[in-house]
Amino acid sequence: MLAQRIGHKLKLLPPARLRGALSDDIWELAEVKKRDSITLKNLRSDQVLMLAPDHVHSFTSSAPNDSSFDGTLEVKVNVDVTPDAPTISIIPSGPARMARAVGEPLPSRLAALLDRITPEVLYLLKRGASGVQLMIGESNYQTLRQMADETEFERWAAMHSTGAVIMGGSGNRIGGHLHDSDESAGRRGFSLHFSDEFLRYVCKGAWLELKRPDEEVSRKFSASKFAPGDCAWISRFDVFERKGDGWTHYPGPVTGGAAYRQVQDGIGQVFVEFLMVKPGANSLT
Repeated sequence: MLAQRIGHKLKLLPPARLRGALSDDIWELAEVKKRDSITLKNLRSDQVLMLAPDHVHSFTSSAPNDSSFDGTLEVKVNVDVTPDAPTISIIPSGPARMARAVGEPLPSRLAALLDRITPEVLYLLKRGASGVQLMIGESNYQTLRQMADETEFERWAAMHSTGAVIMGGSGNRIGGHLHDSDESAGRRGFSLHFSDEFLRYVCKGAWLELKRPDEEVSRKFSASKFAPGDCAWISRFDVFERKGDGWTHYPGPVTGGAAYRQVQDGIGQVFVEFLMVKPGANSLT
């Protein structure tokens, strides 16, 4: 059937991905070898994609009143057009999908992958960051992309390309990004932001207690109710330990609730700190 459609303009379902985002390109059917391969040409990028016949599930014609393309090719693989030569990965179905569904939970797999990319990610999350920028190698990217294709991924994280690319070479670095410990191949940059639910999962419940501070103040906010030496900015994940030692929250100037600030380190990671008062401090007011 496809052999009769050489030259037709097709869309892929699911669409290909470009730097982590869906790219609903139109492909020209260039060649069909029944027992060998199906060759498609991307009309936007001129990239050539070769599929095996069993990679294709079905063909469906486009609506009669839509002349922008001729039909949709539903495929059993994910196509990534970020590299010059497009890559594919199998979409699990049937028993494989069921095995993944009843296997290790997605947040556990995601946390393990982040730790494999670089342990710095989970360290920063546990210290208050809610997102990171990562240069990810091809192998780990393929695993992450398969997770991103799962329907519940958006519950745990959001992923966007930063546009940064390293073509290869150990030791190469892009500023503002953490780097995959696997430097055997090229790396691409992504910004990952994590839901409160994922942060609670990673931080073993500490986030639950701290995710609703009362009042945000400026980064340069100074304590006026106590001597400067009697107050300190404390990472939110150290708050309960300090409370156990008798420290108390410094009241915000508007609501009187716990004062906190958001600060960035040298690579743009965001941290939350609470202003706290040492035990036995004397009020100046």
